[in-house]
Amino acid sequence: MSKEGAAGLFKWFRDQRNGVTVANHAPTKKTAVVEARSDLELKKRADMVRKAARELEGKIDDVNNEIDWKEATEDEEAAKQDELVAVAGAELPSPEKKPEGRKAEVVDLYAVDANLESDPSVEDEEICSFCYCMPCEMVTSGYILVQIGDEFRQAGYRPHEIRYRLYRESFRLWKGVVGKHNRQSLPACFLAFIRGRHPNPEGQPYVGYKPKKKRKMLEEQQELTLLETASHDSEKFDNDDDDDGADDTSPPTPPMASLPELPSYCSQPDWSPIRVSAKKKSKNGDKSKDGDKSKDGDKMPMAI
Repeated sequence: MSKEGAAGLFKWFRDQRNGVTVANHAPTKKTAVVEARSDLELKKRADMVRKAARELEGKIDDVNNEIDWKEATEDEEAAKQDELVAVAGAELPSPEKKPEGRKAEVVDLYAVDANLESDPSVEDEEICSFCYCMPCEMVTSGYILVQIGDEFRQAGYRPHEIRYRLYRESFRLWKGVVGKHNRQSLPACFLAFIRGRHPNPEGQPYVGYKPKKKRKMLEEQQELTLLETASHDSEKFDNDDDDDGADDTSPPTPPMASLPELPSYCSQPDWSPIRVSAKKKSKNGDKSKDGDKSKDGDKMPMAI
């Protein structure tokens, strides 16, 4: 190796030990291209970040505008409600102050659900005297709804608003009565209470809705009637003092009809045929299909 080559190699080892790289020296054409590409990528990324930030700011502004619009709308509705209350000359009923009037002690709607099932004076078999289909706790709920509707009407609510609030309260009351929340489970008479009309002014029974309790009660009454009739009939024919249920003075039962005598071959101990098939001659003329030929030549029927 020449002196120049040895010096260059020594210099390279020294640079590696001291941490000197190619970048510390004068930039070459290759390093300049790499640096330009990295700068371009950084610029593109910066542009993308700025664009995303602008979009996010626009979305935030849209949300803020929508919130402001909703607040303004709610303020307008509140102002309209205040005007309606001022015109009606009444205030909205507060939950702390119970209104005076009929059934003021049961106006607390949140206590109605618990009172309906825990009230010992309410019987399950008691049927509504108006439509003959609702238990009395449902009628109580209906009267409560009518009272609530009157209060909303006095407060200045419009008819469709009153109807919506009564439907919502009726679902909750009906759930407290039957234990389920189903729109189809509301009977017609209950809806009549909601609409502010009497369910059955003429007192005719409504057959469109039959609760399970009433149907079960009617079935039990029918079973009791049948049992009483059967017991009365059994006592009518039992004239003795014992408890066997049979009448000693009744005539004896007639004897059973005598059975027909069996044919002679049925008395053999080996076998007892049930039926004898008709004998038919075969093509040969000496054997039958349904019988066996014995040694003596007599044909005997086959037992099935």
